Amino acid sequence: MRRTAALVLLGMLTARSVLADNCTEPVADSSCLALLGKSLDGLSALGKEYLNMCYSLIVDYAEIPDLPGLVLDTASNGQRSYDGWILDPVMTVDMVQAGMVEPLDTYIAADASLNWPDFIRYFRQVSSVYNGTVTGMPLAGKVSTLYYRKDVFAMANLSPPSTWDEFLTIARAMNGSDFNADGVPDYSICWQVINCLEDTVVFSQLLTPMIQALGTKSGWMFDPVSMTPLVNNEAMLKALSLYKELLSYTVPLPRGAQCMLAHMPFLQGS
Repeated sequence: MRRTAALVLLGMLTARSVLADNCTEPVADSSCLALLGKSLDGLSALGKEYLNMCYSLIVDYAEIPDLPGLVLDTASNGQRSYDGWILDPVMTVDMVQAGMVEPLDTYIAADASLNWPDFIRYFRQVSSVYNGTVTGMPLAGKVSTLYYRKDVFAMANLSPPSTWDEFLTIARAMNGSDFNADGVPDYSICWQVINCLEDTVVFSQLLTPMIQALGTKSGWMFDPVSMTPLVNNEAMLKALSLYKELLSYTVPLPRGAQCMLAHMPFLQGS
């Protein structure tokens, strides 16, 4: 764990020795606690920005199971003080209730260079907000996007789907086509859902449009007020049915293959 942190900070400390001579004020240290392996490229870029402002960024890392306890311990016993945390927003509730989070709305309004409206709406209105107040700044995130073969759709005289039912109809019709002219029938969907982390993401995206009549206020696995499970209903049955059929049109991941951010079958045209 410490070795990982040292590798990330090495470039920062090297740059600091160059930039510190150009600073009119002494270099000050800021420290943060980060989820191990979380946005390392983003941390490197953030460290360089700190150096430009005559600060250095010292990062400690923790494994996922250890992070909540370490974060909340800093508020209860003061063993280690951090200026910030880099973690998943699911921990925001506990941190706000422990008085550990500074509201950021005033700072955001005063910083035109931040260009806050340019952030993806989910990150600035949902994951960064608790009880109507911005409590964190997005450092990195993922957004699901539909990619499709324009040439294949044009030849089939099809338009991109705008609903899951349309998605299913197109996938069903195009499955088994030979997209790369190699004489072998191809699958119509290039998800990585089996044995990869995309299965829960895909299923939640199938279910939530049908179950959240009031948007995120409705909850999707549990009622946000009573915590009653929202699983015994027609929306869940519909989502499961869609998911099952869509999986049958999805290119299988070869045994032992590594899950990748890029969907190689799509990039290879197969």
